[in-house]
Parts: sequence; structure tokens; C-alpha cells
Amino acid sequence: MTRFPARLTLATLILSTGAALAAPTLTVQATVTGAYTVKARITTTLPDGVFLGVRLKFRGARGSDPALGTKLWRAKVKNGQVSLTLDERQATTSLPKGTYDLTVFYNSLWPENQPFFQKDLKAYVKASAPVTLQADGLDYRAIRAADALSERVWEGYRDHPIGTTTAQYLAYFQQYGPPEVIAQPGGGSAYYFPKLDLTYVVRGDRDTTLARGRIYRGLK
Repeated sequence: MTRFPARLTLATLILSTGAALAAPTLTVQATVTGAYTVKARITTTLPDGVFLGVRLKFRGARGSDPALGTKLWRAKVKNGQVSLTLDERQATTSLPKGTYDLTVFYNSLWPENQPFFQKDLKAYVKASAPVTLQADGLDYRAIRAADALSERVWEGYRDHPIGTTTAQYLAYFQQYGPPEVIAQPGGGSAYYFPKLDLTYVVRGDRDTTLARGRIYRGLK
């Protein structure tokens, strides 16, 4: 049993034994710089070299809703700071206008953070800041309704294939409303169907892409 002099204070005792460490901290400041872009400035007491995760999460989403296609960004801490711009123009779904939480987190279980793992360092630390984005300008409920409708459309397609030509695809989707036609850099056209939140990109007879939202390069 280790004995300590009676005059030692509790604070001195903690420093002497290393029995307690201050919990790491994270703070974030978020500045909107465009319809899809946010500048994040992060300060932390975590060690230099650790990687943080940064992501935008729509505040109005319910836990059972399909996830929006915002990107998970990873950034390395240097001099106790991180500065980066989140650019969501290539999100894999349409993004609604409204309030998002810019969430920053540290996960000690990530492989790149394993060298920094300490038993006294929390496995998960996070912080967040709210931002308001215009994004695609769509109401969140409209995006959820489009998701439900497009799912039914795909179910119908699986049961009754709509053909193989571009004209047949376009005719099939146009029954749900006219598309917005957008010329593509380098040639071709993109057809965005708002009620389905789907984009059909045509660059040639055999070069086509069908994807959710206005996601294809050049659309945003």
C-alpha cells in the first residue's frame, strides 16, 4: 500500500499518481459560404495527428428516414486545430433546405487513431453547431415523398421492364411529370424528374446513368 504525506492536496495527489486525466474537448464554429458549402473551424485538446470525422446532418430527419447523401469528411488535427470546407454539391441524394447540424467527432476505434489510443481517453467525443442551408431548395417532406414514389416506380420496373433504349426510359419516367433538361459539359443531356427525385444522364446510346437526386457532375 502506497502512503502519501498528509500535507498533499487532492490536486497534488492526482498529478502524482496519474490517476485522472482531463476529458478531451472539441469545439466547432460553422460559417455558411454557399448554398451547399460550410466552413468549419475546429479546436480541440486531442493530440495532434488524430483524425476527426465531420458531417452535415439534417435536423428534421427522423431515425427511420432514409439517410441523406452527405459526405463523411475526415480531417487531421494539427496544432490543436482543423479548418476545412464541406462542399455538398456532389451529395448522393437531393438535399433539403433547412437547418443542419455540422457534427464533429473523434472515434478512437478508427484504425488511423489506434496509435493515439489511451485507456483514459474517451472512445467517442463529439460537438456540433447548427447551420441553415438552401441546398437544393426542396422541402424535406417533398424529398421523402419522392423517395416513396421512386421506390414504387422501381418495383414496377422490376415487374415490367420498360425497355432498353433512351427513348423508352424517358417515356416511362415522363408519365410522372416533365423533366428539367440540363446540357452536360462535354456533350449529352441530363433529365431530372422532380417528382421522383431521379436523374437520367445520357451521353450516348450506351452511355447512360440513372441516379437519385440532382447528383451528377455539372447538375449543381
